[in-house]
Amino acid sequence: MANPIDTRSLSGSKSFQDLAAFDRYHSEAGLRRRYVSGRTRAMGQRLWVGFVGIVILTVLISPQVGFLAAAIHIPAELTEFFIFRRLLARGDFESRSSEWTIRAATGIQAIGMCAPIALCGLHGEGLRVLAWSYFLGATINSILTARHHRSSHMIRMSMLFGAAAIVLLEAYFIAGLGAIDVLTEVTAVGAMIYMLYYLFTHLDRRDMRTVAAERNLLLQSTMAQRLALVAEHATDSVILMDANQHITWVNDQFTQLTGFTLAEVGGRHPGDFLNHPDTDPAEVARIVDAAASQKPVNALLLNRRKDGTTLW
Repeated sequence: MANPIDTRSLSGSKSFQDLAAFDRYHSEAGLRRRYVSGRTRAMGQRLWVGFVGIVILTVLISPQVGFLAAAIHIPAELTEFFIFRRLLARGDFESRSSEWTIRAATGIQAIGMCAPIALCGLHGEGLRVLAWSYFLGATINSILTARHHRSSHMIRMSMLFGAAAIVLLEAYFIAGLGAIDVLTEVTAVGAMIYMLYYLFTHLDRRDMRTVAAERNLLLQSTMAQRLALVAEHATDSVILMDANQHITWVNDQFTQLTGFTLAEVGGRHPGDFLNHPDTDPAEVARIVDAAASQKPVNALLLNRRKDGTTLW
């Protein structure tokens, strides 16, 4: 079964330079674009699956039935494909017209998909089993697209249940299948659909949590980049240290003020080279205590530059 959607994320091959790009990718318009793009790319695989079904109908039922299925299925698939190609070329996925265009194309494709399923199910018990297999495959495909375009999922599932109802009504009223047998088939197919829905709903929720976590990480990264930009261009000397109070970064103003570069001070404790012999130990202790408790502190220290001169 072809996966019709683009599920790339920060943890996969898709990367984002900023938060705005991430939000556009996961916005309603972004999800529409990914849905349409995925359906277009999977066109060949869907046609191949449909062709196999048409061949089965031709061999097991008759060439006339196979031709009828092909005459409905192939034009419907091609119609959706060319409509989606045109949408991709236009690039308009934010307007309401694009939403209704996608729904219309989905409805046409769903008719072409359900017709062969119904034709298969109307020709005996053995072929009805084959019809249910295609029904379940189409259901999986539809559930996979649900988060990206829920209205298309609802249209497709409505069509599928309509085809299933036609098959069951024919089996009961025309083929003479007993009520117990009909109920058994409904229960079996319903149970499988429920399990599939439960599984993919769980995976969808996990994916949503992953997206939220990735957005939070990107937000933190964006904030860190902005803070780094502020620190880099600050008129004050700025030092970043790790939990052990070892220097990890200094800005240009620090180098201009003290004469020490990052290569010279990276990994060292500021007190190893900045402190002057006359530095007040009490002030140093206040800074150390504030850093340990992660609280802000103001202190006036006598330090020394790289050349040995002093500065406050």
